Amino acid sequence: MNFISPEISLAAIIPAVILAAYVFFNDRVEKEPIPLLLLLFGAGGISYIPAYFAERGLTSVIDSLFSDYITYDFQGVATYSSDLVKYGHGLLVVFVGIALIEEVVKWLVMFLITHKNKNFNCLFDGVVYGTFVSLGFAVVENVIFAWQSGWDTLVFRTLISLPGHLYFGILMGYCYTMWRVYRSAAIAEKEYEERGLIKITKSFRSGGWFAAMVVFPILYHGIYGFAEFFRSQISDIVFYVLNGIFFVICIVGIHKISRTDTYRGRYADALLDKKYPETKGICDDIEKDLDVFAEEEGEDHGGQ
Repeated sequence: MNFISPEISLAAIIPAVILAAYVFFNDRVEKEPIPLLLLLFGAGGISYIPAYFAERGLTSVIDSLFSDYITYDFQGVATYSSDLVKYGHGLLVVFVGIALIEEVVKWLVMFLITHKNKNFNCLFDGVVYGTFVSLGFAVVENVIFAWQSGWDTLVFRTLISLPGHLYFGILMGYCYTMWRVYRSAAIAEKEYEERGLIKITKSFRSGGWFAAMVVFPILYHGIYGFAEFFRSQISDIVFYVLNGIFFVICIVGIHKISRTDTYRGRYADALLDKKYPETKGICDDIEKDLDVFAEEEGEDHGGQ
């Protein structure tokens, strides 16, 4: 049985569009071009297709590893040989079979479309990019589940899964921005040392932020999904309460990042001033210098 209809399709799409618009209107310094955001949203949605098939394939492999320890009744309900098997199977399915695939696919879409884009020049931009890709992914996922299972499933996914994708996207986008900031500072730092303006004591490192923009969303998604995977009356109450708290934290976080938004070059300049106070004022316009360094780095840094 299917529930395909214009009404249920719109109901699956509208909440994600509202959340995306909310993030867009909090981009205060320099709003991203609408065509770019539509591309990110659409590409995030399309990325659900390869993610779906990859999840099915990897989950089948994981199931086969546990086939001797799991039995299924005629309704497909699983019985595990022990709690260790149950939780081990659940952890692999949620963290590897779902979270790993979905977050890597979304990260690839975000990174390939934006990492050389000249519009990526402010701190809030990464949050916008991560949000639009994740919500595009969530829209297609929710529409398909709604078509298959109806309104009850759609309501549940709108309240639980959609906010989850919002959280993962914001976390990925924030780490993405910080990677770009520290990478910019490291590039400028190296160039300024070569010019004899500063002496590097310990160089800026952006690798940790690069890893974090993939690892943190995977871990967060995995924990989020694992709590949903093993459901009971008590765990459901705790999960829903925590989900509400996370949503509030997420909204507050959007406002905080939005209020402190500035150009990437200015923030990188502030990092250098803090690290090398004796040279404060020498490197006043890193953004322009980054344009000079860009050819060597093979990246379009863009300007203010």
